[in-house]
Amino acid sequence: MKIGAVKAVVFSPTDNTKIIADRLAEEIAGRLKVPFETTDWTLPKYRQDHYQFAEDDLVIFGMPVFAGKTPNLFKDFVQQGFSGAGPVVPVVTFGGRAYDSALAELASLLTADGFKVTGAGAFCMPHVFSDTLSADRPDERDYSLIAGLADSVVLTGSRCEDQCRTGPNIRIDGQLYGEIDGERLMELLSRH
Repeated sequence: MKIGAVKAVVFSPTDNTKIIADRLAEEIAGRLKVPFETTDWTLPKYRQDHYQFAEDDLVIFGMPVFAGKTPNLFKDFVQQGFSGAGPVVPVVTFGGRAYDSALAELASLLTADGFKVTGAGAFCMPHVFSDTLSADRPDERDYSLIAGLADSVVLTGSRCEDQCRTGPNIRIDGQLYGEIDGERLMELLSRH
């Protein structure tokens, strides 16, 4: 699939989630050489619209964690306010405690909206009620983790393995397989 744009979508009352989502979107867009943009739906006036994403949009969807969960207040809005058929990377931020099930919850909500989860990340940020808990985050290690997530989301390589007439192709354990589709890929992966 050819990605046309990377779109970061964030709920970010303190801008912490926006910092992470924007960095990830910029990293992925740079690798793919496509534009990126950010939609911030933190303020209630931005929650009046329905956001529909194209199949060739790669969406970075970021939310903070509240008490280890996806905020209840926004579950309905995520379910009703967003839809898409393309790839999505759910991202949660947490204040140095734990993100518990928030990332899995967000991924599940987005999958129900029609998105296809292609990666996910949870990132530690300063806690909103503490001046000391994770105050130095994000740090260089966090930015390295963001770059690693971007690498795992973006498929790189020659894609046709110098046999473009039989592509898409994949090489597994030195053996080249051609005319790969989703069904054939799953069959090959189950054998290896």
